[in-house]
Amino acid sequence: MANINERDRKASATMVAVKGNDGKAARMKMSTQFLVIFVIAVVAVAAIKTFGSGSWHAKAIMEDQQQPSKAVDEGKLKIANLADAVAEEAKDAAQDKNMIKFVFGNLDGEAGKEGEVVVKLHPEWAPLGVTQIQELTADSFWDGCRAFRVLPKFIVQLGINGDPKVQQKWRQNIADDPVKASNTRGTVTFAMAGKGTRTTQIFFNTKDNSRLDEANFAPFGEVIRGMEIVNRIYAGYRQKPNQVSVASINVRWKLVMISIYCPTPPIIIHMCALDVGCHFKGLIQSKGNEYLEKNFPKMSFIKSASFISSAEAS
Repeated sequence: MANINERDRKASATMVAVKGNDGKAARMKMSTQFLVIFVIAVVAVAAIKTFGSGSWHAKAIMEDQQQPSKAVDEGKLKIANLADAVAEEAKDAAQDKNMIKFVFGNLDGEAGKEGEVVVKLHPEWAPLGVTQIQELTADSFWDGCRAFRVLPKFIVQLGINGDPKVQQKWRQNIADDPVKASNTRGTVTFAMAGKGTRTTQIFFNTKDNSRLDEANFAPFGEVIRGMEIVNRIYAGYRQKPNQVSVASINVRWKLVMISIYCPTPPIIIHMCALDVGCHFKGLIQSKGNEYLEKNFPKMSFIKSASFISSAEAS
């Protein structure tokens, strides 16, 4: 009996030893798995941080964040552009194409002295002339034009652009309008050198010049404000600026053949004729303000011309 118990005790001790070894192995295996999981977690966290701080990813995030701001900015820009367009349309609607404000500089021949002259156009007087004036104004033609011919108690004449290239664009004559209004003081009329020669030159009547009606000078408008400014346009040079000069002379020979028939044989006489052609063009048109500013520094001029509303004109 004692032997049997001794054997059972030894077997139990062996089993305990075996069980003890298995528990230690299990604990080691679990520690290894935990370590692996921990390493994987650390690597994953590092990868996520790297992913989040990458330049391309950061750029993508910034772009996503900027999208709403960009959309807002574009919306504001569109609203601003729309507001500007509406304001411009309102301004155009308020403007009266038959009301023009001229701002003159160098009044009394002195730099810095300025004044406004408002001219009302009358299409019922001279429709062709009014259309020409409106187109010239829309093209800013008048800016810088000098009053090159000023005769007190008669007229103030201007309308040659300071840039010869610009003047060249408007060299085409316009047809005449019949005279429907008289050249009284304050009216404005095209200057011309005969029938069908109106282009860009105009003059202000500074006295009653009704006698010009018979010469077919058709007024197209009248000064409704600022006639006192017209009277201050510098008159010291009168009409000294060169308006017309011989710019070129063309000479050519023409061979004229005249046959005089005699009984036998026919006699042929050769005759030569001289053909001379002159082209007239003044220094104002050929040199523009380069000529006028150098030789006539006190000359008054138009600083600007623009359409205005009827309300502003009054």
